Amino acid sequence: NVLLESYLKRGMIEEASLLYESVTRRGADLSLRTHNSYMNLCLKKHQSDLALQTLEAGVCEIIPQSHSWFPPQESVNAFLRYFIEEKDAVAAGKFREILKKINRLDAETEKILDEICPP
Repeated sequence: NVLLESYLKRGMIEEASLLYESVTRRGADLSLRTHNSYMNLCLKKHQSDLALQTLEAGVCEIIPQSHSWFPPQESVNAFLRYFIEEKDAVAAGKFREILKKINRLDAETEKILDEICPP
């Protein structure tokens, strides 16, 4: 977690990606904060598929633990901004399904997603 967070803070996406893939392949437990940081960096680098995979990994962590704050609202907003800017209806649809699964799809978010990709 510490090394990965360090890479992320420095914007070292390639190093962070390699480390993230390595530790998740080995089944290491990453903190939700680390998942969130990596997910946001992926969005900044226009890698929505990787960001959604990271969100899914974080969701797998929270389901048994019931962390209702994940993903944080600022991350939800970052995804929405990305989907609007990139007009990425496919990824927006996947995002909607993930939020539904964890009961985090509020009316405002759903309205924005409906504009990007009608249900």
